[in-house]
Amino acid sequence: RRAIELGVNTFDTSVNYVRFLPLRLGPACPPPRPTTTTTHPCAPPGSLTQRPCRSQGTEEMLGAALEGVDRSSIVLSTKWSPDDWEGDAEANSAALRQSVANSLAALRTDYIDVMYFHGLPAASYDTVVSGGLYATMAALRDEGVIRHIGLTTRFVDEPGQEVCEIALQRNPEL
Repeated sequence: RRAIELGVNTFDTSVNYVRFLPLRLGPACPPPRPTTTTTHPCAPPGSLTQRPCRSQGTEEMLGAALEGVDRSSIVLSTKWSPDDWEGDAEANSAALRQSVANSLAALRTDYIDVMYFHGLPAASYDTVVSGGLYATMAALRDEGVIRHIGLTTRFVDEPGQEVCEIALQRNPEL
């Protein structure tokens, strides 16, 4: 709220940004154990990645903080990660739609201003974007659920930002 009072009107979050502290929104999820081989207690069985508890994400925190704020006065962006890609375009289209629906609920809004393909490696571009998920994002945009489609990169992994060149050549509207 204080950020809005100070004139901040753009907020970027992600379902994968997690706060491991108790919130009033639900039971606390314990912090990850201090080892790289142990998964987070809320992660699916066999997963090597940390997955947030739905009650512990920054989307929920932001949604609660923005409750009662004139929605047209702020810009909200969030992300879908290629780490969530399972290889089957139809199943992933449904998963992407569900992820957006979850984000809408968490953010307590009926639209997202910018929905990003988050941290997309160049090697995965064709599989993820051309593999049907860009079409799903475009359909969500056409339905008014998201307003703009974006792309973020993993600078640490790809300092040359190759995925940006690929996107500009193949999907300049992205």
